[in-house]
Amino acid sequence: MTAYQTVPQHCFKSQSQLCHSHSLAGNNVKFKGDQTVLAQLSRVLARIILGLALVVVLFAASSAPASAQQAEASQITTVLLVRHADRDNDDDFLNCQGKARAKELVQVVEKANVKAIFMTDTQRSQQTAEPLAQHLNLAPTSYEGLQELVSQILSQYNGQAVFVVGHSNTLPLIVQAFGGNSDNCQLSGNEYDNLCVISVYGSERANVINLQYGKPSS
Repeated sequence: MTAYQTVPQHCFKSQSQLCHSHSLAGNNVKFKGDQTVLAQLSRVLARIILGLALVVVLFAASSAPASAQQAEASQITTVLLVRHADRDNDDDFLNCQGKARAKELVQVVEKANVKAIFMTDTQRSQQTAEPLAQHLNLAPTSYEGLQELVSQILSQYNGQAVFVVGHSNTLPLIVQAFGGNSDNCQLSGNEYDNLCVISVYGSERANVINLQYGKPSS
């Protein structure tokens, strides 16, 4: 008679129970794997966001000076600079040709949107500015020191146009004081028909164009 050993019931598991156990174990492993992948993705996304933030900061820093330069360039101050009109010898008043030239300045400058007129305290300078001042209904301002003139124009009329009457020996100095090339506004003793246009772009930066108006000087 063959003897049989009794096996405890808890050692037996049905096939379905075994499959169920393996399925749970597999799901558990898969869940842990998903957590690892998500953590890696989070770290990658964090690095991408940080990189983009750095790019934005660097772009803003690099574009700030350009924006400042553009803003400065957009505030161009225009100075229309002339010598007083014609006179005889050393007279401190205009002759007939000079008075006619002063009147011609009205047609030359009237559409330049001039906001201020500056002149010296000499009679010939005042007579040169008078027709334009009356036409534009502006009260001329007298000046003495060139640096004071430049400071007043750049502080009070920045980005606008002004008209200045000077003298043969002061025109190059005024151009230089604005930061322009004084060689572009050199006058001889008998020249009265020069109109120097100074475009001031910023501190000590200016372009100068020398034009002629009215009857050519003899």
